[in-house]
Amino acid sequence: MYKLFCWVLLCCCQASPAAQQNIELAFGQTGYDFTPLIEQFQAETGIKITTAPQENYDLKAELIKRSGKKRLPDAFIAPADYTTIQSINLIPLDDDWLVPEISAESLQTVSQNGNIVAVPIISGNHLVMYYNRSALEAPAKTMSELLQQRQTLPDNMRLISWSFNGMYFLIPFLSSFDALPIQGERLRMGTPMMAKAIEYYWRLPERGLAQPTCSHDCYPQQFKEGKFAYVIDGVWNFQQYQQALRDDLGIALLPAINGQPMRPYFSAHVLAIIAKQYSKAQLQALQQFARFLQSVDAQKFMWDSARAIPSNNEALKGIVASSDDNTRMLIRQLQNANPIPNSPHMSVVWEAMSKGFNRYGAQLMSAEESAQLMQHLAERTIAHQR
Repeated sequence: MYKLFCWVLLCCCQASPAAQQNIELAFGQTGYDFTPLIEQFQAETGIKITTAPQENYDLKAELIKRSGKKRLPDAFIAPADYTTIQSINLIPLDDDWLVPEISAESLQTVSQNGNIVAVPIISGNHLVMYYNRSALEAPAKTMSELLQQRQTLPDNMRLISWSFNGMYFLIPFLSSFDALPIQGERLRMGTPMMAKAIEYYWRLPERGLAQPTCSHDCYPQQFKEGKFAYVIDGVWNFQQYQQALRDDLGIALLPAINGQPMRPYFSAHVLAIIAKQYSKAQLQALQQFARFLQSVDAQKFMWDSARAIPSNNEALKGIVASSDDNTRMLIRQLQNANPIPNSPHMSVVWEAMSKGFNRYGAQLMSAEESAQLMQHLAERTIAHQR
C-alpha cells in the first residue's frame, strides 16, 4: 500500500545565504500524494523543496537501513506505526506543533508513554464495506444476511472479497470475538477467543463468504468491473472505486457477527521529526510545515483530492455538513473503530499472527494450538529484543 516514496529537501531560505538551512523529508507516494501540498507550502513560504536521491522503494526498509548508517532524513510522512521503529528516535512534540483543532482520536495514534511523537495529518486508514448498488437492494448488516444475498446475484457476479490473508483485514473479525491481539503492551493472542475467531474465519471460504486466492492485486479491479457485489477494503481506495462505479458505489458498515459489530483498526498518516541537532531556523521551518499540513485548507485539499479524512475537527465538520451518504458512512465506521496500538511490539504481533494463522489454514495445527503459537512466537521475539 505504501511502497513508493520520495526524499525531498526543504531549503529554509534566509536573507543571508550563510543562514540557509537544509531539511530532508521522506514521504510515501502510494495511497496519498503530498506533492501538491508541498508545492503549495513552497509557494506560500519561500521554503524551497527539491528532490533528493533515493535508494529503496520500501520506505520503512529504507528508514531502517539509513538509521544503521546514520543517514536518516530530518522528518518523514508515513503511517503512524512507523513511529515505533526502534532504531529511530523521534522528537517529542509540544502544543506549539499542533493546531488546537486537532482531533483527540488522531492523537491516540501518535501517543507513546505520555508523549506526542508525531503530528497526525490524515485520520482513518480504516476498512469499510463497499458494495455495488446496481446488484443489491440494500447492503447486508450481518454476515448471515450477506450469505443470503448470494442467491440474488447475477450469475456472473460473486458475493464478496477482501485481502483474506492480510492480518490488517483479519482484525475486524477478531474484534467481534473479543480477540484483538494486544491491549496496551499486553499480548493476548493465546486465548480461547482467538482460537474461536480464526476457526470461524477459515470457514468463511467454504460458505462462499471469502476469496482467499484473490488478494489486494485482484479484487479491486474485479469489483470495479462488476465481478463482485462487495469488497472489504480501506478508505484509501475510496476515490478509485468512486471513479469507476460512480452512482452505483455504496458504502456500508462492516457486517456484525453473531450480534457483535466488526471494528477495524484505524490509524493516521503523520509527520514525524527525527531526533537530531537542529538550528532554530530548521525547527521553525519544520514547525511551520507541520502546522500548514494541519490547516483547514490543507486538510480540505487532501479530502477533495484523495478522500483522506481530516485530523482537524474543523475541517471534518465542514466536510460532514456537506457530505453524501457514502462520506457519512466512512466517518461513521471510523467512529466504530479501534485505534491501532502505538506499540513497538506491533511488528512482532503481525508476524506472529500470520504464522499461527497460516499453520491453521494449512491444517498443521488446531485452532487452539495456532493461537498458542502466536503468543509463544511473539513473547519469544520480544524477549530476545530486550
